[in-house]
Amino acid sequence: MIRRVVTTIKDNGKSSILQDMSIQNVQAPLPDIMPDFKFYNIWSTDVMPVNLKSDTDPTYNRYIPTQPLANGSMFRVVDYPPENQLMTLIKKMNTDELAAFEKSVGVKLILDGPHPFMHVTDSIDYGIVLEGEIFLVLDEDETLVKKGDIVIQKGTNHAWSNRSSSICRMAYVLLDGL
Repeated sequence: MIRRVVTTIKDNGKSSILQDMSIQNVQAPLPDIMPDFKFYNIWSTDVMPVNLKSDTDPTYNRYIPTQPLANGSMFRVVDYPPENQLMTLIKKMNTDELAAFEKSVGVKLILDGPHPFMHVTDSIDYGIVLEGEIFLVLDEDETLVKKGDIVIQKGTNHAWSNRSSSICRMAYVLLDGL
């Protein structure tokens, strides 16, 4: 589980803890096939500048897309299991199954590209490898990123490829871009 602590400012002007809890909004796009593939939705916004006085939880019980909302931001942690099983499964899917899968993960698969999970978001993404290792795959390049490495993803076509035998956990902050 991932613990989230949210702060607030009380009516008396003093800072205080609003929430201290495990993340409740966890998306598992393939629960029957890859239960370890998870999106932990930490926080999101849909306006800039952010309303710091609102105590509403913007992630509670709602779907969070891959792309941040217009003028918004998103903070998400993703667990990527080893992809060998998923790649085998994708190759066996029919058109309807592929469409359902794409909808569940929010990514249009490009099966004839460098990697089937190639996708673009109109955002600047700050990605930090928390555990494990994963390949960042681009149209013309790829590189292995490991625990502690940081990727600045500026709206380019990319994919994440976990070729290891362990889960890779990454944290992302995405900001809407042009």
